[in-house]
Amino acid sequence: MQDKPKDMYISLHVCSGDLDTKILHRNPFADVIAKALGRLNVNSLFLEYADAHFSGLETLRAIGAQTVVLGVITSETGELEDARSIKRRINDASLYLSLNQFALSTMCGFASAESAAWLTEEQQWNKLRHVVDLAHEIWVMSE
Repeated sequence: MQDKPKDMYISLHVCSGDLDTKILHRNPFADVIAKALGRLNVNSLFLEYADAHFSGLETLRAIGAQTVVLGVITSETGELEDARSIKRRINDASLYLSLNQFALSTMCGFASAESAAWLTEEQQWNKLRHVVDLAHEIWVMSE
């Protein structure tokens, strides 16, 4: 990627697995981030932090200048997360990187595994609106 055009934006999503495969990833970020992610020649990293089985936010220390898209909104249930809880997670993450280095997202996909709990189209749109509303409150309203 060192020869990529200057106007090419590259992102990497680090998936911690779906449902049945989560057993394979007891602590996925702790083993990977410190060794590799901060040194990758990418503009942004999509990292999942929505479920308790993922490692803590302290792994963000290893990130360089990349934008970190925090997947702190679960895509596995249709229920909307408490806004205060999400804001607390982002505030906690900002102890390791500047708030302006973050973006907000759901975990990867909506029921990307066949055995996953399927969300209705309406639930998916509600989740996406929730992400936009929270991002507006966190980054636009705080300026």
